[in-house]
Amino acid sequence: MLNATQRAIVISGVIVAGLMALFPPYFDMGGLFGGVQFAFVLRPPEPDYAIDLRPAVAWETLLLQWSATACFTLAAVIATGKRGSRAPLWAVNTAAFVATVYAGTFMAYSAAIPGRGWTAAPFLICLIPIQFPGGYFLFWLRLASLALITLLSAYAASHRSASLAWNSLVMAVSATAFGLICLAAAKAALR
Repeated sequence: MLNATQRAIVISGVIVAGLMALFPPYFDMGGLFGGVQFAFVLRPPEPDYAIDLRPAVAWETLLLQWSATACFTLAAVIATGKRGSRAPLWAVNTAAFVATVYAGTFMAYSAAIPGRGWTAAPFLICLIPIQFPGGYFLFWLRLASLALITLLSAYAASHRSASLAWNSLVMAVSATAFGLICLAAAKAALR
């Protein structure tokens, strides 16, 4: 059974995932320079046919966002589960610090670099500002990878739960996130 802190973490994770679903990222399918836009899911951005701008939901990015949210939420639930063990809490706190530094640094880079950034091959290690479709996608790919590492380290540090359902949930979320990350990385590498 979940304690009060774990319930608050799960509710927060569900709210964040719901907001991501209500306001998904859109990017254009045409024009010279892409751009990321956010709009209510039932009212997408208006197309601009003069420059061949047709916004479409960035499904791969949205799935990476959901997997990162699920992994971070589940890792936090694991870390706050056992009061006697501090190792899962240290793993989650360290990963949260790294994720915060990464997100802050990347957003500061995006604000400071007016151009398209450093886009030399391979695409996976490019530094593209977040306002461009490739940069936003890479941001979430890297953050989802960090979230998966956080989940696995918190799970390993917690010495597994006695509940088969709990272990199955952790394995299902981590396997799904790993599959999404591998597919997204393969697609990014082929660009």
